[in-house]
Amino acid sequence: MTVDEGAVTDIAIPEGGVAAVRVESTTPVAAAAMVSVAREAPADSGADNALDLAWTEGQEPTEVERGLVVPEGATTIVVAGTSGGHLTLTDEAGETVVDEDIAAGHTVQIPVDVDAGTVVTSSDPVAWTLRVDDADAGYVTTLSPQPTTVPDRVVRVVPGPYVGNP
Repeated sequence: MTVDEGAVTDIAIPEGGVAAVRVESTTPVAAAAMVSVAREAPADSGADNALDLAWTEGQEPTEVERGLVVPEGATTIVVAGTSGGHLTLTDEAGETVVDEDIAAGHTVQIPVDVDAGTVVTSSDPVAWTLRVDDADAGYVTTLSPQPTTVPDRVVRVVPGPYVGNP
C-alpha cells in the first residue's frame, strides 16, 4: 500500500490473534495501533456491548535499552519481528523474564508472570509492548517501553520573559 504524504489512512487488521503493520517512509510518520475489548453494556445504556480501547504508538526497533514497570493484571508482551530477531527481557536483578526468538514478519504474544512493580528492560532491536487486560471486566491497556537513559542534549538558555507575559 502506498499512502500520499500528509494523508491519513486506516488499515483494518483481521480479527483473531495479533498482527503488526510495517511502515517504511523517507519522511516522518505518525502511526499507532488500536485494540478493543468488548464487554456487556449496562442494561440502561441501550447498547448490547461496550468497548474499552487502547492505543499503542508505532516503534522503530532500536538497540537503545528500553523498559517499563509491569502493573497488576493479566500481562502479555506483544512483539513484532519485522526482520526477525530475539527478545530478552530482564528484571532489575538481571534475571531473565522473557527469552524468545522472533521470526521475521511475525507478531507473537508472550505471557509474563512477574510481580506488579517489576521493571523489565531490553536492548534488543525488536518492537515490543506490554498488554494488560481483563476480558471479564472489559478492560485493556498497553504500555510501550521507554528509554532507560537520558540522552545527551545541548540546550541553549537565554534570558527572557515567561511565556504569556507582556
